Amino acid sequence: MDKFQENVDAWIKQINSEFSDLKTGFMIVRENQTNIDHNYELINGLKAEIEELKNEIKALTLLQIAHLKQKV
Repeated sequence: MDKFQENVDAWIKQINSEFSDLKTGFMIVRENQTNIDHNYELINGLKAEIEELKNEIKALTLLQIAHLKQKV
């Protein structure tokens, strides 16, 4: 009976240890998901800024062309 109780105690300790490892793994996955979501938002913001800069460059190019045509 003592041997059985020792085995049960060992199993419970092992299960608790594995469950603790699982909880840590879930926390890491959740943190990674949060970081991925944040990075996605940053990337979308940068895409919008790049498009805006492209449009500004096109407008400046047209202004320069118009200015050069006036000189000629």
